[in-house]
Amino acid sequence: MPSPLIDTPEALDAAIATARQIRREKLLYVAEGKGIRIRVAYACTGFVALCAFVAVWAGDRLAARLLGILASIVVTVVFIGISAARRRALRELQEMEPTT
Repeated sequence: MPSPLIDTPEALDAAIATARQIRREKLLYVAEGKGIRIRVAYACTGFVALCAFVAVWAGDRLAARLLGILASIVVTVVFIGISAARRRALRELQEMEPTT
């Protein structure tokens, strides 16, 4: 049995408009560089860099080198991932805009 809320064309149009607005807000949030995923990525990067500094402070040269290499790889991957997500969000926002 179909839902009585979307039986009318007006209700369906309203539901589509609401879904589009929610999607647009989420894309704007990502395009601005906000969000929990970005914070987690920065936190992981900071943790790896902190571990490298602790290894240097503790005097373990081999661990410091390995963690330094790992930190540089993590920083690069996080930077590329975040910039790709922002570009994708911006592209989807441009596609959502009505063409006149």
